[in-house]
Amino acid sequence: MLRQPISWIAVKVEVADAYDGMMRLLLDAQRFGFTLRDVAAEVRADGSAGIRMVMGTNGAAGCSRIAERFSRHPTVSTAIAIEMRDERDGDETAPATILEAADFEAARD
Repeated sequence: MLRQPISWIAVKVEVADAYDGMMRLLLDAQRFGFTLRDVAAEVRADGSAGIRMVMGTNGAAGCSRIAERFSRHPTVSTAIAIEMRDERDGDETAPATILEAADFEAARD
């Protein structure tokens, strides 16, 4: 049986509560069987945060499905997911990195 290649997805999520949001997102990623590559959070003075995650999927869940699932949490105000492209396309061991805010803004348009 052939193993499906890993698709790297970058997700940016805005949450009202940094702790609650981070825990829910990490638990979902684990529950879905995603490979977690990178996580970063920018916590603000009011306790809200912007969370960025890079996850590997087996192709079973697309970007819109992942963003939709993360948006269901009560603390989440926005969720954007985009597929990452690497210069070494096809190399599933290639490192994925956190994308800049501009990358997510471009995906939103």
